[in-house]
Amino acid sequence: MKRLIEATVLSVLIISASACDDVTGAGAGSGTTSLSFASVSAPGPLSASALADSSVVGGHVIKLTSADLRLSKIEIEGDSLEIEMKGGTTIVGLPVNGGVTTPVTVPVLPGVYDKLELKIESVRLQGTFDGQPFDVDVRVVTQLETRLNPPVVVTQSGTENVTVGFSVANWFLSNQGTAIDPRNLTPEAAAQLMSNIKASMRSFDDHDRDGDHDDDDDNHRRRNRGPGGGN
Repeated sequence: MKRLIEATVLSVLIISASACDDVTGAGAGSGTTSLSFASVSAPGPLSASALADSSVVGGHVIKLTSADLRLSKIEIEGDSLEIEMKGGTTIVGLPVNGGVTTPVTVPVLPGVYDKLELKIESVRLQGTFDGQPFDVDVRVVTQLETRLNPPVVVTQSGTENVTVGFSVANWFLSNQGTAIDPRNLTPEAAAQLMSNIKASMRSFDDHDRDGDHDDDDDNHRRRNRGPGGGN
């Protein structure tokens, strides 16, 4: 049975993000910009890859099978422009076991954009805690403002993508190092869970939508070529 938990959370998170200047264009007078979501590695006590099966938190085995964000606003801002990338309610199923999902691709007026704004209304989590199933819908009022540095420069000559990465592995870890049990969420525990989700978020330029920062892709290609170079 799905449980509904209300957490009194109202906050703004500013995250540094990277985006390249080689941005995009499709459609008359507009460029094309897409927004992706991906599970990424975390520097904390757990690795995000552990959630592909299960992870141990505070002596408890937690397996997260799905996480759905309910967004009421997706907006990109800059150059005195505020572009609503998608109106109404948008439900984003985060790829908790790896991969990338791109729920939004829209034409955007040419210009320089330095902020991505998301408003989360709720997050629905499903999985098991010590083998017992949970299905909980945490209601929140949380606004996330992601700074894009350097800014996204939208032109009419390509396609730009920004990925919002979530390190899901540490979501259920309390400040005391114990496990947050989603089957028995108090308002305080729900607020801690949402704080963990926000703290895990980072965004980056991901032109090829592979879930990795484009700078990481370039470094990987250089290492594979070796000291002798070559294409």
